[in-house]
Amino acid sequence: MFQAHSRPCDDGVATFFKTDKFQLKDYEVFGFNEMLGEVIRLDQFENRNEHNERQGQYTVLQDLKSGKEIVVVNVHLIFNFWREPDMHSIQAAMFFRQLYKVLPESAKHSTAWIVCGDFNMKPSFPAYELVKNGQLSESSVEKLRPGKYAYPSLTENKVMTNSERNGVVHEQLRKSISHPLKYSNSAYKVVLGSEPKFTHYEFNDIFQEVFGFDMMKDTLDYIWFSSDLLQANAVLEMVDEEMIKPFRACPNRYFPSDHLALKACFQFHDNDDSAYSSE
Repeated sequence: MFQAHSRPCDDGVATFFKTDKFQLKDYEVFGFNEMLGEVIRLDQFENRNEHNERQGQYTVLQDLKSGKEIVVVNVHLIFNFWREPDMHSIQAAMFFRQLYKVLPESAKHSTAWIVCGDFNMKPSFPAYELVKNGQLSESSVEKLRPGKYAYPSLTENKVMTNSERNGVVHEQLRKSISHPLKYSNSAYKVVLGSEPKFTHYEFNDIFQEVFGFDMMKDTLDYIWFSSDLLQANAVLEMVDEEMIKPFRACPNRYFPSDHLALKACFQFHDNDDSAYSSE
């Protein structure tokens, strides 16, 4: 199942599943601006925030062996964190809030879930803390104020020029930059003890203008899961950087995307026969 983003591009989000293991129970797509428009006036933003539109894909599957349901979410957050860090975090919060709404009303805390995607956030970013903990510390909330902190100088100490916009999201929705899901954990962090050294490896001349460097090698992609109901048993080892260097960066003839594949194997805590993988 594929869902294109609401903009003139061919990219989007897609979810595939094995029909001999799962039955499709429900499928819904929610647009970020649709959700944002329910809590704040979109006419406060340039072009009603169309440049930040993204689609979240929510697929409810039933395991044919155990009969248990699992919600699989696929998202792709904005790559605009250096200009709109508050918008970046509220986007993450709203997609996770929507997941809570999608979970069955009678089984909010007993339905397993997995959220995969390109989050465009480093482990040191406030958005990572938000996804992991469901809320932000006060110091992290302050880092969402546009113009006050230079991105990505939180980790790289690069001097950048930030947008001087007023921080509408930061001021009006700071209490909404949270989500109610507990036990949110990253599969790679759980299995390996740390996130991969990188999941994105790209050379781009535009980066030089924006960031002051032309090579971006960062950890931006994740597989999050409900660790109270699912056990992460294994993950696909990240490709060795030495295999990429001869080609300078990605994509290339062997790696078709600037983002590299992640894969994790899960099982329900109380059923040893229900192991399956997520990519």
